[in-house]
Parts: sequence; structure tokens; C-alpha cells
Amino acid sequence: MLGRDFDSDEGPTLLTLWRRAPLFVKACCVTAMLFACLLAYARHRAFRELEFSGHVGGANQSHRRKFDGPEWRNNQTVEARLLFDHERMRVGSHKIKLESGQVINDWLWVDETPTVSILVHVASPPDPNKPFLVLRQRRYAINFEKLNIRDSLAATGGYVDKGETPREAAKREVLEELGLQAPDSNWIDLGSYRVNANRGMGLCYSFLVLNATPGRATTESDDLTPGTVEYMSFADLRTALREAEFREVKWASTVALGVLALMDRGFNDTHTPRIGLIQPPSYNSPPVLVQ
Repeated sequence: MLGRDFDSDEGPTLLTLWRRAPLFVKACCVTAMLFACLLAYARHRAFRELEFSGHVGGANQSHRRKFDGPEWRNNQTVEARLLFDHERMRVGSHKIKLESGQVINDWLWVDETPTVSILVHVASPPDPNKPFLVLRQRRYAINFEKLNIRDSLAATGGYVDKGETPREAAKREVLEELGLQAPDSNWIDLGSYRVNANRGMGLCYSFLVLNATPGRATTESDDLTPGTVEYMSFADLRTALREAEFREVKWASTVALGVLALMDRGFNDTHTPRIGLIQPPSYNSPPVLVQ
């Protein structure tokens, strides 16, 4: 049918009409088609940006709020472009200039809400020789099925909420997750650390709290995987570190830093000082990093 002439009994075909149309008519048709394609693409991009920023999404809208933390830039940052925005995380592509002068146009960077991680020492544990309280948790990224590894020991921790200091967040997490509290004098800052030196991933603030006692939380923990509580001795902590039972680097580093601080206070594998002999830190706290 497409190959028939205009004078065919079946009438003119689209191909015949196109062949006989004036040039300006053909140009107008092509322009209209291109414009329709561009409009459809623009609408698709706009919808995706709204979806990522939390303005659309139906039942999932509460999980798509925009990241409200600071954007990382320094004297090597030439420009930054947003790729994805989420309540707790922002993924971007940075253009950076190295000290050598080389420019990299597509350096993937992740801003994440700062976190706290705490090693907890309890004032009155069920077993006096096991005063350290840790969690055993199952997490999505620690389900190594081929190795038959599905859980991990974990330090207490969570996100620093807007308006909180890291220590305030640490106190809140210990109270919410464990129902424990301690005065300021019992808290030891173990330092603040960049999670990934090349890609960002936020900052982690590590703490050791001594002689924690029962308290009453004003809010419930929002942890999706609360886990179970385990009491450990100082020797148990060291063994768990050596055997890589703390399978997240933030947990492992916090516990390792806590072990070093405890060794300065007389702890070892065979000796646990009595509560009244544990001294406050005798050295200056490390500098606090800020995003």
C-alpha cells in the first residue's frame, strides 16, 4: 500500500503525501516531532528531580526528604553537581583540582549525616568481670551468605540529629538503645574520623563511656535492627577485635580506640579495675573534625 501512486483507487497514502508535500511543510513536521521529544525528556527529568527531593512519591515521601547537611567543598573543589539527594545522604559529582594541577571532572562524592559510635562500660553488670556492653546485630551489608556470616558485634551508635552536638547524640543513643546514662565526667572523646578519605561518607565521632547506670529514655529508638545485648570482659573485647567480629569499620575502630584508652586506665586481659579506681582522661581530647 505504501508503494502505490497517488492516483490509486485506494486513495493517497501517507508516503505519497509526504513525497508531494512542500519542503516547508516537511520542515514544520520534523520540528514538531523534535519539540515533542524534547518536551517529553524535560518532563521525565523534572519528575525524577522532584521524586529524589521528596516532593512526590506517595507513601514513600517521608523517606525522600532532602539532605539538609553541609556540602563538602575545599580549596581543591572547582564545582559540584548533584546526582542524588536523600534525607541522610547526598551523592554528587565533583570537579576537583589535585595538588599536581591535574583536574578530574567526575569525582564521585558522598555527603552523609554524621554518626556517633560508643563503647559502653556498665557500673553494675550481672558479671563483675564482664562490664562492657555491646550489641549483636544483623545488617543488610553484613549478610555474607557464601561465608555463612549473617551478623556482627556492634558498638552502640546512630546519627547526629540536626541541632545536636556529637556528645549529645551519643548520650541520646545510649539512653534510647540501652536505657543507660552517665554524667559528662564519665564520657571520653576518642576522636572524630572521616569514614572514607576519598569519597567522603560523612564523619564518625567515637566515644567511651564509663560507669553507665540505668536511666529513662524520653523517646524510643528508631533503629530498624536493634539486635541483642551481650556483656563482655576486657579480654573478650580484644579477642573479638582480633577475630574481626566487629564487621563494620566504625564499630571496630571505636572499640579498638576504647581498648587503648582503657589500657591507659589499668585494664588488661587479667585485671579489671574496681569502679572507683577508673580515672578520668589524663590527656587532651583530640581535635574535632567538622563537615
